[in-house]
Amino acid sequence: MYETSEKRGLTGNALKLIAIITMFIDHAAALLIENGYFAVNENPGEGTPGFILASRLLTLDIVCRAIGRIAFPIFLFLLVEGFLHTSNLLKYGVRLLLFAVISEVPFDLANNGSVLEFGYQNVFFTLFLTLLAMAGYEAVENRFWKNNKVPAVLLYIVIFLAATTAASLLRADYASAGVGMGSVIWFLRKKRSAQPLALMAFIIVYCILQAASVSASGTGPVISFARFYFDNISFIEVLCVAAYLFITRYNGERGSFLPKYVFYAFYPVHMLILTGIRYLIFNV
Repeated sequence: MYETSEKRGLTGNALKLIAIITMFIDHAAALLIENGYFAVNENPGEGTPGFILASRLLTLDIVCRAIGRIAFPIFLFLLVEGFLHTSNLLKYGVRLLLFAVISEVPFDLANNGSVLEFGYQNVFFTLFLTLLAMAGYEAVENRFWKNNKVPAVLLYIVIFLAATTAASLLRADYASAGVGMGSVIWFLRKKRSAQPLALMAFIIVYCILQAASVSASGTGPVISFARFYFDNISFIEVLCVAAYLFITRYNGERGSFLPKYVFYAFYPVHMLILTGIRYLIFNV
């Protein structure tokens, strides 16, 4: 099912295919079960046929959402690979931004039932901001790291905070957590075996800080910023390490069985398809 090459392992396109399949499973559960069935059906009485169906759908939803955790780390990993190997970074960034704009209406229809709203933006914006952060990290590495590590570290922190804060201000999918996960993968790009544990550690610390900001008393500017900044993910994201069952088999080749724009276009197209199915079945 997944494309291989003369070199053993999975090509970049095979990884993309795995990512879009797991993403589709995740989004199908979110849009058809959570925002479809459960949005229009009241809680049935225990022991009734409706209760049994709801219980089974809830179990299916949990399984599908867990499978879906595989997708985003693969997209981030391939974003880093694309950044490292692209011959035209500007063109790469423009392509991500273009599909962010194209995907916004399908994304809003799927998540809010409106043609356009600005409370929650699609994941292409997160990927675009992560790409900008990586460009900044590379510039610092090339200019300062060998001879001036202290200013380099400070600049890394500034770039990280700027990119993650921008993602939170934009309310992009995964927001600051998404850019943070992409940054972890970038900094450990030469130590791929360390990426899974580092991602788990990042997510756990992030969720602890998120919980602390929510439970903190007071309404000062620091607490308010923390509540705004740490408001993106939950502990279920630690399941993202399952992506490395596939990433560790990456053989470094691009593959050629599908044009690259198919993968970009899949995101808005599948959102429209799932939204249409939800409307036909549940009228929402």
